[in-house]
Amino acid sequence: MHKSLISGDMSIFDDYLQMMFLDYIEKQQRSEFYNHDTKQFMYIPVPKRGNHEYAKKKGKTRDEISQNISKALIDEPVPGFRGLRTTNLLFVTLTFDPRKYTAAQAWAALKSTCPENSVNEFNVINRFDANITKIFGTHGKMVSKEAQANGYPAPHMLIILDKPVVVRRKKLKGDIVRWYIDDEATLRRLGKDAKSRALVKSDYRAAIDSNPVWKHGFYDIEGVVSGQKFNGRKNVCSYLFKYVSKCLTKDHSAVTSTVRTINEVKDHKLRVALFTHFCNKCFNNRDITYGQGFKKRIGLASKAKKEKEEGKKSPWSFIGLVDESLFTHMVRPPPGTEPLSMLDVLASVP
Repeated sequence: MHKSLISGDMSIFDDYLQMMFLDYIEKQQRSEFYNHDTKQFMYIPVPKRGNHEYAKKKGKTRDEISQNISKALIDEPVPGFRGLRTTNLLFVTLTFDPRKYTAAQAWAALKSTCPENSVNEFNVINRFDANITKIFGTHGKMVSKEAQANGYPAPHMLIILDKPVVVRRKKLKGDIVRWYIDDEATLRRLGKDAKSRALVKSDYRAAIDSNPVWKHGFYDIEGVVSGQKFNGRKNVCSYLFKYVSKCLTKDHSAVTSTVRTINEVKDHKLRVALFTHFCNKCFNNRDITYGQGFKKRIGLASKAKKEKEEGKKSPWSFIGLVDESLFTHMVRPPPGTEPLSMLDVLASVP
């Protein structure tokens, strides 16, 4: 599918492809597990992009990371300067120029390996991260591969630095407040100095092509400080997980059962959420990624290592998947008797 989408033989805007995806996430399944100690079977709902189980799983990850980030965030006021602070946390949004890429080509470029031997660009986020390393030094990062309402990706990055930077407070329209890097030399290396910003207004294509860290479109970089809200979300982590931790299927929402395609959705947030799940599925991308460097800096790596060392071999074995429609036909056995297996479930269906 990757190759057909990249070449233009297929499009993420094709109705039938979107319909197939919506049908896919609506179809619920359960995983069958067998306990070798108790000789019992267990049926667990399968997490699938957009369904309630997937949202719960991502929500749990969000809360754990959010709690640890609040402890790892180091921001302090700069003495004598009311609107200045230092912070070790940066938030980045990357976009793609539609004149350079189709939506499919942009999504394929997010992959770390070449998609199906195509000539499409790839691994662009890691190359951007390498440029950031040259400027700020070693750091950890978390990436959220989010869509826009037009189908193009607009991935976000949360970067935790080893050495804090100075950021200046800037009030935008309404009550929106942002914190931007204040050092002119750093801004010049980022392509965010006054000269670069002026070029954007006069010749945006030249501004993109000459940017020293991201030549695929525009990007924004800002500091994160304690207590800061992001577009109404309580913190930056909630903002990064806002779509992947939202249920869209009929088990807890009527969204996907009331629309035929994503193209017909008018609500901006819903359209973005659907395109996020759909495009990540089409290109087999993980929607949220973070490595050992990020986990180590927020204190998650040591916790995972401890749990692994203390863990015992599970008595449960994965048997297979059972369609939810079959599971509903399952007759529960009387107390004290062995639960039905998947074969029994299938046999019980008329």
